[in-house]
Amino acid sequence: AALPLTNHFRAIGAALVTEPARELELASAAVFYRQAATGPLRRLMSEGWTLDHAASLDPDCLLVRSLQAEHAPLRIERRDLLPDDIPQGAALPVLAMPVESHRVLRAIVLYGSHHNSTLPDPDEVALLHRIATAAEASHQQVRIATLTREAEEKQARIGQLEASLAELRARVRARSALP
Repeated sequence: AALPLTNHFRAIGAALVTEPARELELASAAVFYRQAATGPLRRLMSEGWTLDHAASLDPDCLLVRSLQAEHAPLRIERRDLLPDDIPQGAALPVLAMPVESHRVLRAIVLYGSHHNSTLPDPDEVALLHRIATAAEASHQQVRIATLTREAEEKQARIGQLEASLAELRARVRARSALP
């Protein structure tokens, strides 16, 4: 419920990865995000993953294409859906959660089993899906806030440059008026 009130991308990542891993006692969670509508998805935050594990997901891999086609959580039952360099054991991803904006896949969250190796139950999957839906709305709000802040900063800089230019013009006119 608090996710839409965030002002930072890091808080969105924590809501998708850190908090579910801790609260649901999941052995792993990782969010892969893409900057544009196409291109690779890069791992931004994870629990239970190391630097040796997959840093990105190929946009043409079966997992990404499946999530783009289905627009729904996907239980990972086939090993060929995942890249080779992923956590093993209870941390092996068993659930893929799409994060979409206007039916465009922006991110994928991969969740492992519980620490005791049991799979997330249907209620937990539904909760994680609600978090992913809220995360996308929050992402849009943070993006708008970021763009607004950047526009305000640029407008302030333009104002400073205009003032400097006016001062420079006044100096040039003053020197031109000297005999």
